[in-house]
Amino acid sequence: MYLMQRRLQRERECIMTIQEQTLAGELTYEQYQAEYAKSLIPTDIDGASHYRVKALKMFQHSRGVAWKASIYYNAKKIGQVDNDGNGGCNFYTFNTPEIRHAYESFVQSNYPDTVYDRDDHFVEYLLERDGLA
Repeated sequence: MYLMQRRLQRERECIMTIQEQTLAGELTYEQYQAEYAKSLIPTDIDGASHYRVKALKMFQHSRGVAWKASIYYNAKKIGQVDNDGNGGCNFYTFNTPEIRHAYESFVQSNYPDTVYDRDDHFVEYLLERDGLA
């Protein structure tokens, strides 16, 4: 639930930025609509069925909710994602630099026009898809 709230907050921030650019005359209404559509999380991603996020653990503390989870590819653990609950981005640790590069390439190919953290979008997609968020 917390991750869904955070995603919605990010979407609002992205929409506000796009609206500000439109009001300032930097974007036309058609460009605004295109940017808004790109900011939405896709409901289905080709190749995402190979990825899973498991072992989600959440910890409440005075500044928010910290959490961590393991990232799997074809049932093999390839890394971990952590968030310290202080309002910052997620932190990713992978087993090897090659795995990290392959993961980032996959995520970038599926979120080419995303305004902010593609990795965070993808992890949130996986958590929602698997019913963990």
